[in-house]
Parts: sequence; structure tokens; C-alpha cells
Amino acid sequence: MKKPAHGRDVNGVANWISSCSALAYTDLVASGSCDGAIKLWKCSKENAVLEELAQLPMAGYVNALAFANSGRFLVAGVGQEHRLGRWRRNPESKNGLAFFPLVGAKDT
Repeated sequence: MKKPAHGRDVNGVANWISSCSALAYTDLVASGSCDGAIKLWKCSKENAVLEELAQLPMAGYVNALAFANSGRFLVAGVGQEHRLGRWRRNPESKNGLAFFPLVGAKDT
């Protein structure tokens, strides 16, 4: 059995991946959920396997992700609730945007 990408909740149910984004013309993929981290992945050449590269701390529900066209940063739309429903709420998080500079990104 495969391990869930973003862990499990207190009831043992896998956390949903609520957003994902890929940096164009690279093997870099980002995914977000409600587990406290945005995960960065390397996609294999066969597009069959994702290898976890890093975790970016992020409280709340990551409802949107987008890489800058330049590849210099990642933007996350975060909320206290999932964008498609009100099943659960994380009152410790704030609704808003988070910007993450990407180390090693080339200047264009």
C-alpha cells in the first residue's frame, strides 16, 4: 500500500491534495494540502514517480499554487477552510497569499 503524499488526519483518512502546480519546462512539481506543508517534488523522466525534494511550512488549507513564469518564486493561496467546502476549519491559519522564493532559480 502506498503512503499518502500529505499524511493522514486524526481519523486515519488521507489528507486531500487540494492544489498542485508544475514549473513549465522543468521536472519540478508542488502540491498543497492541510497538513502544514507545501511539498516540492521531482518528476521522473517517465512521469511515473514523484520524489519528494523539500517541504515548505504552511498552516491552513493550501487552496491554490502557482509558480512564477521566471521560476523565481512559488505563490500559495491559503485559507482557514477548504475552497470547495466547510467540512473542517483551521482557526490558527489566516486567509491570504504566501510567497516562497525558490533557491537556485535562474534570473531571466
